[in-house]
Amino acid sequence: MLDDLVLFKLETEINRIYAEVETEMVSAIARELAKGSNASISPIAWRTEKLRQMGRLEGKLTDLLRRKSREIQPQLEDSIIRAMLGAGKEDDMVLAQIASVKAQIASGTFVEVSKSSVFEQLSKAAIANARTGLNLTNTQALQAANEIWVSAVNSAYVKTLTGSTSLDQAVKLSVREMGRQGAYVTYVSDMGRVTKTSLEVAVRRDVVTSVNQAAAEMTMGRCDEYECDLVEVSAHEGARPEHAAWQGKVYSLHGKTPGYELLSVATGYGEVDGLCGVNCRHSFFPYFPGLSKQSQDIPGKKENRETYEATQKQRYLERNIRSAKREASVCRAAGDSEGSAKAQARVKAYQSKMREFIDNSGLTRQYPREQIYS
Repeated sequence: MLDDLVLFKLETEINRIYAEVETEMVSAIARELAKGSNASISPIAWRTEKLRQMGRLEGKLTDLLRRKSREIQPQLEDSIIRAMLGAGKEDDMVLAQIASVKAQIASGTFVEVSKSSVFEQLSKAAIANARTGLNLTNTQALQAANEIWVSAVNSAYVKTLTGSTSLDQAVKLSVREMGRQGAYVTYVSDMGRVTKTSLEVAVRRDVVTSVNQAAAEMTMGRCDEYECDLVEVSAHEGARPEHAAWQGKVYSLHGKTPGYELLSVATGYGEVDGLCGVNCRHSFFPYFPGLSKQSQDIPGKKENRETYEATQKQRYLERNIRSAKREASVCRAAGDSEGSAKAQARVKAYQSKMREFIDNSGLTRQYPREQIYS
């Protein structure tokens, strides 16, 4: 079973690094965009010249992503190892209840999780998967930067066509829009559904999901080693509604125990939107009838829904605070003091709303989620 503290610490560090990356990326684009906008040049000539500059900017952004990836990689790998070891050790405490394991412990033949072949195999695979995921996100981030650049250049150019907006003012307006939106990564599902997610959120989601899945694989491996067919799924208040239906219950891994639903069928384990799928914070651990006692307090349907809705409102306010902070930072990078001041006023307004919301909801304010670390 995965320790929530491991995920929280990892989330905080990912948020710090990639929120900074996102702001640096958009700020770099803003600085390049603002160069020459107040010179005596026609909008069409400015647009042509800016579109030619994308290759040079892409080189700078590639270096930035490579540097930040090197910074987070050791922490990511360490978190995966700690998550898997933590899950394995907690599972071993449950396994120690059965007679065969007790005998192995007494004779000194019990193999601790850290020395097991299962841990060695699964940890290597988990780290490789996490590296691949991070590299893919970085590639998508560069694609997003290209899209941002072209969109901002074209947006500024179009604004000048009426003749009522100067090129300098048009660039400032485009920079403000760019700062609000940030860098988005595009995903296309197997069903063809297209979604866009901010770079920082995309990385945090992918890494946390990788760590949670690695811990789940560790639990599956230990259960198979000791022929444990039943597992108990964790439970927490504020779970998404479709997950609240199956949390806190006992399931069969392989259908060998009558009277228990199959884990993969009941929870969607192994599916992108199921147990231990994307953004899922649930985990599971071994369960032995007659020896184990269900330890999860399952929140009521009403309480869970209220907490879930409140949490979603908190995420909404956090996104708006980050958006306004990023806009202020990007405007400063482009030399737009007026835009920066307006964005800073929005930051204060949303922070005021957040304070009121926290007072009324009773939730804990999560300051790292409000930062851009520019």
